[in-house]
Amino acid sequence: MSMKLPLRFRLLFKNPPAPRLMFHGTADQIVPYKKIKFFNRGFYGSSWIAKTLAGNHYPYFLYSEEGMGHEIAVYPMYYNLNDIRFFLEKYIAQHKSYQISLNFKDPDKKPVMLETPDELMKKLNPSPE
Repeated sequence: MSMKLPLRFRLLFKNPPAPRLMFHGTADQIVPYKKIKFFNRGFYGSSWIAKTLAGNHYPYFLYSEEGMGHEIAVYPMYYNLNDIRFFLEKYIAQHKSYQISLNFKDPDKKPVMLETPDELMKKLNPSPE
């Protein structure tokens, strides 16, 4: 999950936002984990969004996988069902306003998707020979 805004702007809410559940690999080359400047605009990733939500006392659950790439966009539906169930039970059903940042590292898990956007596009759209 990322948010695209001008660098000089902040993430502001007229009303308190719904609780957010975010999963992100810290080595993601497709969607930034922190924030980057791109074409004179800010592109903000999950860690920046969590920091902003925390600063405004809004509920969130950020699950970061150290050293992993964009494959974390898919893994939660296979490996994190208990985390998703916890989020739904506590944040949604019980209206808890927890602010959780969980940084996880599995030394046995190896990243499979550390391509840059350009490398990924070349794989998805090979040029005709």
